[in-house]
Amino acid sequence: MKNSLLKESQQLHRAAQKILTASRLLSILKEFGTVKCTGSYAADLMMKPDVDIYVMASSFTKKRVLQAYNKILKIPNFYMCAFFDYVRHRHPDLAIPRAYYMKLNAVGKKRERWKIDLWFLTPKDLKKVKHFDLLTQEIAPVQKQAILQFKKIREKYVYSIHSHLIYDAVLEHNILTLPALKRFLKKK
Repeated sequence: MKNSLLKESQQLHRAAQKILTASRLLSILKEFGTVKCTGSYAADLMMKPDVDIYVMASSFTKKRVLQAYNKILKIPNFYMCAFFDYVRHRHPDLAIPRAYYMKLNAVGKKRERWKIDLWFLTPKDLKKVKHFDLLTQEIAPVQKQAILQFKKIREKYVYSIHSHLIYDAVLEHNILTLPALKRFLKKK
């Protein structure tokens, strides 16, 4: 199981790279700020076709972000693009950063549906995002395996568990077994 989860994660990572390269999304985003791929894609901990990208600048206006939105709409690789203003209208989940957010959907080579999350925010707001930069943390192989296993279980049975809770459990509390994760989640 260990090797199969790692292989699955690596396959998803390669597929994500192909979508990002083919769409030229990252080069378009660089026109609007510093671009940072984050989350499971950046840490090579993918268990679902989902990529998180942060675009950072000292300030953003809605007008400026809508310019990016209009450029992205012209990319044929994406069949859906939605815009959310979490700067003016705070998301009820306070773990969601104060940002302008775009949700993009694409179809991969194997007909899988991809979700790409784009967050336009300032460095100040980015500092509030927990586990933003997983690459700065040393992730031991046993922790990586636990994260992949928990994400696989989540995808199969309990989709509502956020990745940041899994990262928190494993990286901050060294939880490596499913029974320990269940106890941890009950406290949250």
